This record gives sequence, C-alpha cells and structure tokens, in this order.
Amino acid sequence: MTNFFMSIDDQGGKIPFITFGFVHIIWLIAIAIVIFLITTIYKGRSEIDRILFRKRLSLLILFTELLRKYTLIAKGDFTHLDVPLHLCSISILLVVIHAYRASSKMDDAQFMLVLPGALAALLFPDWNTPLKFNFYYLHSWIIHGLLVLYPVMLLASKDLIPNRRNLPAVSLGLGLFAIPIYFINKAWNTNFLFINTPSEGSPLVFLEKILGNPGYIFGLATLALIVWLVMYWISDSIIASKPNRTYLSKYTP
Repeated sequence: MTNFFMSIDDQGGKIPFITFGFVHIIWLIAIAIVIFLITTIYKGRSEIDRILFRKRLSLLILFTELLRKYTLIAKGDFTHLDVPLHLCSISILLVVIHAYRASSKMDDAQFMLVLPGALAALLFPDWNTPLKFNFYYLHSWIIHGLLVLYPVMLLASKDLIPNRRNLPAVSLGLGLFAIPIYFINKAWNTNFLFINTPSEGSPLVFLEKILGNPGYIFGLATLALIVWLVMYWISDSIIASKPNRTYLSKYTP
C-alpha cells in the first residue's frame, strides 16, 4: 500500500511511454468499452434520471481530482506543478458547472475543450511511471476517461447539440485564460496548457520543430481552430444525414 501512494518523484520520475504500444492499446480499449456501456445505459434513462446522473458523475469527477490533491498535500508532495491550471483541471470545473448550470455556451465548452482535451491526453499520455499499480498512474487514466465520458454520453443522447455560433465565444474565453497562464509558466517554470512547450511524445513536438518557440504557440492555436472546425463539420454532417430526426438545442428560442 505504501507503493500505491508513492509519488511520481519518489518513483524516480516519469519514464518514456510507448504510444499505441500494448499497454496503451489495452487501456484505450478498456476505457472505450466502459464509455460505450455507460453511454448506452444513460441514453435509456428518462430526462430527470439523466440530469441526476450528470450531476452525480460531475461530483465523482471532482471528488476523484480532489482526492489526488489531498494525497499530495497529506504526504507533503504538493508543489506549484500541481496547481489546477492544466486544461483537464479546468475541464473538471467546466463539467461541474455544466451539470448544475447548463447553457448553450457551456455545451460547446464541453464539445470544444473538455472532449478533445481529455481525448488528446488519452491518445498521447505523459504520465507513465515505473509503478503501474499506483494511485497517480491509475488516476490519470481514470480521470481523463471520465472527462471523455461526460460529453460523449451527452452527445449520444442529444442532450448536447453543438452550435458553431458559440465557437468565437468559447475560443476567446480560452485565449483570454491562456494569456496569464503563459506568463505564470515563465515565472514558475511550469507548462500549464502546454502553451510554452509541447507535451513529450505528442504531435505538437513537430510544430515546435517547424515553427520554433514561441512560434509554436501560433501553430498550436491554428491547430486547435482546425480541429474545432473539423469537429463541427462532422457534427453538422451527422445531423444533416438524419433529416427525420429532431436535433433542436434545448436553448433554441
């Protein structure tokens, strides 16, 4: 049990991850199966039950993250690197707000920020450690899986209908948030939002090689915009391909 809560630093730090290796694929398949099963159950529930389920899931996600922070603080391992300023940490807050105070813009925050951010983390993880049966290693897989689950089950049940009109507002909000984060990273030697340097092993590394740094930031912003446009195109195409189904946002006047 001592090893279960051993910090990453006490384990000797992170080790290279074999992207799409055997272990990675097993984790992705397991997470995909869980998401499919829970989404199927969620879709079959009544509207009132779905609302209650969203609230409970959001609190579970929040509790899971708070438990991680608590263990770090209790063991004296909490540092400025653990301040919740990463996109996935912000996503947890966005999920809780959405579960209790949903709105059209908050819908698209789930679609534009929570879903792609958590999915990218699962596809290109940077939390590999020597110990696999370890709280911090397991937590990283679970929390990102839950963050993908939340918007996916809403999209599948049509409780969330993406609206490209909210793209400017959500992207502007992220941009305004990123500006002070950039300078915090410089002052603290951190890398919140991965806006100062790319995550090791991710495709963003190629952007930095091509554009340099800080040119990498503009490449990152451009890539994010392209991803969002493609996501909305896919969403609009799915809706257009099913004309006999009703896809009306509950926020439509």
